[in-house]
Amino acid sequence: MNEDSDSQDILTIQAPIQAVTVFHRGALVQRRAELRAPTSRLLVQGLPLCLDDATLVARIEGKGAPAVTDLRAALQVTDVDRQAPPEQAAVDAAASAVRRARDQVERLEARLQDLDTLSSPDRPVAKRGQPAPAVPTGARLALLAFRAKVLDKTSESLAMASDDLRRAEEEHRALQDALRRASTAREPRAQELRKAAHLTLVGLGEGAGPWTLHLEYLVPGAR
Repeated sequence: MNEDSDSQDILTIQAPIQAVTVFHRGALVQRRAELRAPTSRLLVQGLPLCLDDATLVARIEGKGAPAVTDLRAALQVTDVDRQAPPEQAAVDAAASAVRRARDQVERLEARLQDLDTLSSPDRPVAKRGQPAPAVPTGARLALLAFRAKVLDKTSESLAMASDDLRRAEEEHRALQDALRRASTAREPRAQELRKAAHLTLVGLGEGAGPWTLHLEYLVPGAR
């Protein structure tokens, strides 16, 4: 088998961190990934440079799962198209909700301003030498009653919209905090020097899977 064929047979994946257990002299990191395509060679990239190679352990679970016959760590310059984390979609949706709520508040505030400028008709002015025209009292009172009714309804809607905006902003901030916390275990950036785990698998079952890869290693001095 030539070198090009060898590279094509390697399945390259990333295994997100599932748990970290901190000890006095370091930390045990546990990663996991789902394997849905049978392969005899596996490359798990994006591992930290400071991992202790001698502590690297891998196993695959599932019906007909293959055995890991060779496992080693090596340096690698990552070349990945980093996808946005799932938390980012929730943050983006929350930001859209904030914009919609703010637009609604601004529309209602503008409506209140328009209502403030709505006034009753001016009293008619009598022409010289003629009696003063009758004052349209009924129309003036109807207009004032309509204005008061709309003002009350709009003010109530504005209060509700302001509450919606406050809740949307709080949700957005909470999701942003969650995203920042998740980013502490971020995936590698393209062209970043990291380590990768090379696995050789044997005993692939026909039609078996999916399987779960479990990867563990120690990081000395981690806090």
